[in-house]
Amino acid sequence: MVCIRKATLADIPEAKACDLLCFPEKDPITSLSFLNDSMFSPSRVVYVAEHGGFIVGFVVAGKEKAQKTKIDEEEIEEECGDGYISWLGVHPDYRKLGIASKLMTAAENSMAQEYGCEYVYLHVGISNHAALNLYAKVLRYKFHCTEANYYGGEDAYLLRKQLTEEQPLPLAEAAPKAKKKHFFSTYFCCAQLSRSDSTSATQPRSSCA
Repeated sequence: MVCIRKATLADIPEAKACDLLCFPEKDPITSLSFLNDSMFSPSRVVYVAEHGGFIVGFVVAGKEKAQKTKIDEEEIEEECGDGYISWLGVHPDYRKLGIASKLMTAAENSMAQEYGCEYVYLHVGISNHAALNLYAKVLRYKFHCTEANYYGGEDAYLLRKQLTEEQPLPLAEAAPKAKKKHFFSTYFCCAQLSRSDSTSATQPRSSCA
């Protein structure tokens, strides 16, 4: 049975090993530094999936940084109410078992309950169909905009989910329906029309097929 729980410092070595299995191109030092920083950050949460005493998946999420604005020459820090999924990975031998969905749900609940986030955002490469299927069909994320060359030359979709009780329509329902048309074809068509509305944000990666 897979247990989803908050990570501890003792989990970092195994989480790092899992990260490098999911993303072989990633620098080991960068992976370790990111996980360490996330564990000690007051605005981030790290959840792991444990099976048989081994870490087989993880997710890193956090509350977006506050914005500073000037009012009458005085800088005021405004609280940002949005969460962001920074990183998600599931061990290759444990995919298609619903682990990614459980990790995401735990992170979303934490963003809503502990940080009071109204929305949560994430990026996903436009060619990552497995992750798109998870986010859109299973987790009910909605298309927000497209960002060009986000992943080293590959465009990315910025997706958003409302964490309050009243959820927005998922991508599958919000996109125009066409007879005998594949879901992603409709989705990509919708995304192409929205390219001109792209905005910038930070990066997550997903390895959860």
